[in-house]
Parts: sequence; structure tokens; C-alpha cells
Amino acid sequence: MASASGSRTPPGSRAPSDLPPYRRRHYPRVPASNIVQRPQPQTQQDPRSFELTQLQRRFNFSTGSGDGTTFMINLRPSDPDFVYSIDVLKLRLTVPPDYRGDGNGKPSIEVLNSEIPVGYRVNVERGFQGLVETKPEATLLALMNALDRGLERILGGEKAETVKIVPNLTPSTQAPQSPPPASVVPVREEFAKMKAPAPIVTNEQRAMAAAKRNQETRQLESRLKLSDVFSKSSDGIEYIVPLEPRKKDLLPVSLHPIRSVRLIVPLSYDLQPARIELMGVPEDIKNRVEQRFSEFVEENRGVSLTATINILAARLHIWAAGKEEVDHMKTKEIANIESLKETKEEMKEEASTATAEEKFLNKSHVKVIPRPPEWSLPDGGENGSGDEDEYSDFEDTSGEEESAHDKEAATADDVPHSVQERGTSLSCPGISMSGIELLEVLALNVNIKCMRCKTERETLNLRGTPAGMPAKPQAFRCEKCSEILGIGFRKDFIHQNSHRLGFFDITNCTIIEVLPSSFTPQCGGCSSLLPAPGIKDLVCGQSVSTNCRECHRKIGLYIPEFKLLRITQGEDLNLEKLPLKKREDKQRYVAGTELPHKGRCKHYRKSTRWFRFSCCSKVFPCDRCHDQTESHPSEHANKMICGLCSREQNYRPDDCRFCGNCFIAKRVSHYWEGGKGTRDKRLMARNDPRKYKRMGKPAE
Repeated sequence: MASASGSRTPPGSRAPSDLPPYRRRHYPRVPASNIVQRPQPQTQQDPRSFELTQLQRRFNFSTGSGDGTTFMINLRPSDPDFVYSIDVLKLRLTVPPDYRGDGNGKPSIEVLNSEIPVGYRVNVERGFQGLVETKPEATLLALMNALDRGLERILGGEKAETVKIVPNLTPSTQAPQSPPPASVVPVREEFAKMKAPAPIVTNEQRAMAAAKRNQETRQLESRLKLSDVFSKSSDGIEYIVPLEPRKKDLLPVSLHPIRSVRLIVPLSYDLQPARIELMGVPEDIKNRVEQRFSEFVEENRGVSLTATINILAARLHIWAAGKEEVDHMKTKEIANIESLKETKEEMKEEASTATAEEKFLNKSHVKVIPRPPEWSLPDGGENGSGDEDEYSDFEDTSGEEESAHDKEAATADDVPHSVQERGTSLSCPGISMSGIELLEVLALNVNIKCMRCKTERETLNLRGTPAGMPAKPQAFRCEKCSEILGIGFRKDFIHQNSHRLGFFDITNCTIIEVLPSSFTPQCGGCSSLLPAPGIKDLVCGQSVSTNCRECHRKIGLYIPEFKLLRITQGEDLNLEKLPLKKREDKQRYVAGTELPHKGRCKHYRKSTRWFRFSCCSKVFPCDRCHDQTESHPSEHANKMICGLCSREQNYRPDDCRFCGNCFIAKRVSHYWEGGKGTRDKRLMARNDPRKYKRMGKPAE
């Protein structure tokens, strides 16, 4: 709508004259003396002083000249993954007086670090000059921050060309000795690598490296955290990891007491390799091992941290040796390989002269494995003559192939073993013991099988004899074929150089598996034994930890698997002279008949079953009856015997699996309860509507 003067008002609004009297606006007239100008910010009043104040608050610089145009700044790289070893970048910043004025002066910097080569210093100065030209509106603080963010990219570029002035001297003229110029100041060892431009690292590569570092450090901590030596720094860069050299006899004397090593994992791993530091080792051996470890890591960047520690433990005797010793070891290994080849050729010749019967057995699917020398028995043994042609049908327990040098050392050792190597050996390859000096078997539980009828049987609480003593076997009859079975165990100690638990002496049976058993560890700090029951019911693949009762040191044990190896068979245990082990429980009940008093006892009058307790494998009506008879405390019973049919079965809370005998009295209900209660209307309660339902309805 147009007004009388021809001006337009926006739609939906009215002119001031059209407003009602009570809604008219007041437009006061202000005197000219009260009008002031809008205040200008400090950046417009004196922008140069304002930007210098910002820079002073950020870097706390010092003035380099009296006229106020030169300033000394220490710029520390803010990137935590900065790849170059520059702690502080020393700069001389020049801000002309006409900066942000009419003269349009531009700031400039000069790098003062003498350890940085001249060409890279020129690159930094040119990089700042490029930022000034591309960002003319940026403040001095913004320019310094941009230089900080792009410092790694600038240093990674190609080195700028510089000119070196050399005096032209004739041969007869000798140059005066003068101090070296600033451009040839010795460079730090780390910065000498900057002659080759460093690769530019993208954000994607940084993220992948960070994820790999987190994964490998978690793996390292999870595998070594049970060790009493393992520790981690607060920043997560340094780790003290345990180190157990595989071949201590080949190490220098100064490396024998070594138990740990410092592993340094930089924050930029895997862009920067990890390194180690040996502690308490002579300087020459330390430098040699650390240098060879670094060379190995550089050549094998895909190997994880845990694998590198394992390789260090396996190759420490090689990396610690000098050049002459390494050459001597190589020549010796070559000689050993040649001798092994000769022995193989001799064995082939002997095999070619075999009898006709042996040739008939020599089929494609049959492979003859030569008997290892370490299986040979000492001279004068009982079974040494008749067991030469018998081989094992069990898996070998050796975790790694020994070198020829170790085999020669083993055969040259004439010291007799404390436990005679015969029967079936039991070992634990890959066992991990933390804080344990020695480990001994307390009680073994095994599952055996009769060789005649193949009936399996559990043998519980098998206690072995100490080292150097003959076995004390247990004898019993097979329940199916009445064959006399015998089994005994001779104990041995497990330590850092041996993973063998001992030897079984068995007759007319074979061992199928080793069940959860009990072990007695000896503390590595105070050499005290863990009191009974020790580490009880240890399962393969389960890690168990406890504390020493004397020095309270943490003890950890992990057994990945048990290995059985048949060395000899058919041991003469003189079973005819041994009393057969009888099952006293079988005399107390017969399957198909009732138990005495239907399984009730004086403690529980309504219980109609007996229980087989796992602590002693004996049968008792209740726990109180067990405690009155036995001297040890009762444990959980996982099997039971019904009081009506006398059949043994796994524990069931409600009824017998065979005869359906109910062990729990059912509660009598007088209500329908959805069909689960009573259905007899004569016994049903009066207030239950089901009692009178369909009472007057005629039957169809």
C-alpha cells in the first residue's frame, strides 16, 4: 500500500501515523554534543604492537636489538610424532617498523641451529617466506603456528643448494689455520641421516601405525604381565621385559646374569623402529648387540614386538660374539652339516643291505625314523639290550630342532642322569614359569586303557617316587577281562633348561590322556616350597597365579599341553608280588539292589542316595559322614549312587536317571495351578473354581 507522499511500506506494516495513539513510538532527539564515535579494536589502533603482544604471550621471546625489530624465539615442535631429533628450533624473527603500515614491510626469520645443515636451514627460512606471501592477512602468531605444523614437510624436502667459498691457494702457499666456518660444524649423528630426504608420512599411514602399535603393545603386555620383571613406563614408551637366553653356555661371562632388557617403542612405531638397551653389560658388547638388533629390525619391519624379543633370546649368543667368533661358529656348523651328510649316506648303505623280510616291510606308507642318540640308555641298564628295535608311537616332545653343536655337547656329556630314561616320558613343551625355580609333580590323575580289551579306566592320585629311586607301581585288575594292570611314576624336576616331569612305568596298559593334576612349585626368590595342596587341579591351557607364603612373591604357571613319548615298553614291575588294589565301595553295594537303609544316614533321614567325593574318590552318604571318617576336608561331589537301584551316575538334583527314584519330596497341592497341581476334584480346595466346574452339565 502506497502512502500519500508516494513512499512504500513493507506489506503487513503500517506507517507511524496510522498506529493507534497508545502504540506510537517515541523518537527522541539527541544533542550533537552527546554523540561519540564507535570504539575501534586494538588490532586497528596498532596492529603491529597487538600481534607482538600475542607472540609474547605464546613464546615469551626476548628482544634481540634495541630498535625493537628483532626478536629471539624458541619454537618447540608440537607434533608428538615428529620424526626429526630437533628439540628446539631457534629463530631470529625480524619485524620491520612499517609492518602493517604504509610501507607494507614483511616479517622474516633466520634459523640459528648450528646442528642443522645449511641447506635445510635455508628451506625453513624459505618456507616461512612462502607462508607470509600466501597468507598476507595472517597474524604473526598464525604464521608461527603454520610453520610449526608444516615443519616436518619442509625438512623432508630436497636440500637447498648452497655455495661454499674456498680460498685459491698456490701449492707453495700454506693456508692459515683458522677455525671451521659455521657451515661445517659437526652434525649430530641423528641429523646425518637427513642427507637423504625423509619420506612424507600421510595421516592414513599415521593411523595405521598407531593401530599396529596398540595391537602389538597389548599383545606384549598380555603375554609378559605375569613376570615379576615386566614393567611399563607412564608414557608407554619404555618396557622392561624378561629375557631368557636359549643358549646360556655359549654366552660371554658378562651376559650370564642378564634377566631383562629395556625395550623402547616410540610413539611413531611402526614408522620408527623399536630399539633395545642392555643394562649392566660392558660397553663393547652392549653396542654390538644393540646395533645388530637394530639392523635386524630394519630388515624385518613386519616382525612383531613379541617375536623380536624371542629372536633376541635365540640369537643373543651370536649377536654378542665378535667377528672372529662368528666365523669360527660358521665353520664349525659347516663341518657338522658335512658330518651329518656322511652319517646319512652310511645309513642309506646299511638300509640297502637289509634282509628280504625288511625289504618286504619297506612300503611307501612306512617311514623308518632313526633312533635319536639322546634315547640311548647308559651302559649296564636292565633293558638296554632288548629295546634297540622298538620305536615310539607317541609324538616327539622336543619343541625345536637342536643344532649340531648342541647334539655334540649332549653326547659328550658323560654325567649320569638322576632319573633313568626308560618307560614313557611325560613332558610339558612350551611351559611358562614366572617366579618359579623348580616344579615337581604332587599327584597325577591319568586315564589308562587296557591293552587286551581296550577298556578305559581312571587312575587318580598317582604319587610318584623321588628322583633316583625305583618306581612304586599300583596294581589292579581290569573290570572286563581281569587282566592285571600296573602303573608307576618316577618324578623329575622342571626348570628353565628342562621341561620333563618324569617317566611312567606301565604294564599291560597304555596312557590315553593326563587329567587335571596337582603340582608343587618352588619359589624363585626364597627357594621355599608352596605348602600342600600346592597348585591343585591344573588344566592344560589355563594360566594359574598365586603368591609365595614366605616372601609373598607372585608365582605364575602356564602349561599349554602334556606330551607323552614311549621310550621302552614291557617293563617288569613284578606285579605278582604286589597286592591288588580293591574297590572297597563295590563290596558295599551291588547294582540292581537297594543300598543299606535305602541310602539314608543318621544325619539326613530323607536322603536316599550316596555321593562320591572328588577329594578322595570315596563314597559316603553325606559330607558329615565323610568328615568323620577321613582326615581331610570334603570337596564337591560330582557323582552319586541311587539308593533304590545302586547305580552310579552323574549328579542329578531331582531323580535317578535309571529307575526314576525321586530324591526330593514333592509338595502336595490342593489347587489346579494350571494343571501342574492336583486334578482330583475330591482333594481339590473348596475355593478353587475348578472343583465345581461342569458339575451340572450332562455328559455327552
